[in-house]
Amino acid sequence: MKVAVFGPDRRVGLIRDSELIDINLAYAKFLKETGVARWSDWSCAHAPADLGSFVAEGQRALDSAEQAVAYLDTSAQDATGPAGTPVRHSLGDVRLHPPIPAPDCRFMMAFANFAEHVRDHRRNKLAEELTLEQVVSTVRQAGPAHFLKHVRTIVGPGAPVRYPARTERFDYEAEIVVVLGRTVRDLPAGQFAPCVWGYTLTNDWSIRDYPNSARDFPYTKNFDTASSLGPWITVGEIPDPQDIAFTAHLNGELRQAGSTRDMIFSFGELAEYLSRDLTLQPGDMISSGTPSGTAHDSSPLGPDGKALPDRFLQPGDEVEVTAPAIGSLRNHVIKG
Repeated sequence: MKVAVFGPDRRVGLIRDSELIDINLAYAKFLKETGVARWSDWSCAHAPADLGSFVAEGQRALDSAEQAVAYLDTSAQDATGPAGTPVRHSLGDVRLHPPIPAPDCRFMMAFANFAEHVRDHRRNKLAEELTLEQVVSTVRQAGPAHFLKHVRTIVGPGAPVRYPARTERFDYEAEIVVVLGRTVRDLPAGQFAPCVWGYTLTNDWSIRDYPNSARDFPYTKNFDTASSLGPWITVGEIPDPQDIAFTAHLNGELRQAGSTRDMIFSFGELAEYLSRDLTLQPGDMISSGTPSGTAHDSSPLGPDGKALPDRFLQPGDEVEVTAPAIGSLRNHVIKG
């Protein structure tokens, strides 16, 4: 099941090929036409229109959605909801928003979590030659690292990304995102899998101009349109969170190709680290980190000590992040 957020009211939709179904209206239609519920029950608490409530409802919401869609396909009188509102839409006719479960959810991003990315950065920026085994050993000894992205900076599929005025080295980072479906605290890594609600894609847009990464790092990761997310959340279709292949293309050129199996710290290990003494809620998101191939890790330093600019983004560029198991997230860069 692919669950999206669409339209001016940011409602929950189910994606099937080139069609989008309004889940809440489909369930309301099912209740009315089968006589299961009264008019006063059309709020359809089991299949909410709001994504945050839909995620929090858990398996019951997913079961209700499947029940409603099956009825719509086989027995429904027409394709309109109880008030005559269309239930089915052409995917090309609706606007998809970033599938953010709640305005107060946490977006937690793994840092330095792919060995080749770390190795290439150290080679090009620090003139260090490390094997992948040395990188993994060093990173694992230090432990997981993460940062937070402000949810209000996230844009959706197809939305423009503003080129920040403060940068001359603007970069892309393709990543896989896990959406949590349960409330957890002090979660052991081995108990992570049942806590996953679904998976989506993000592009962690990044400013690379600031040399003091410890002091300036949050500043380089948070600005208007600092993340894109989507195009939807894939639910119940991915059996192994540590076997998701994904790529990034810049203007059609392959720049990144990775898999979550290459993460130094697995999603379970990240969740264990992040949930220590902290309660994580349904809808909170954990991102994988990015593989090698960013402009940052693939650009050597020039004579002035700065990364050569050729591989970095410019206004007019288009970046597409793709995972066959999820979908494609495409955004273009515009002058800020």
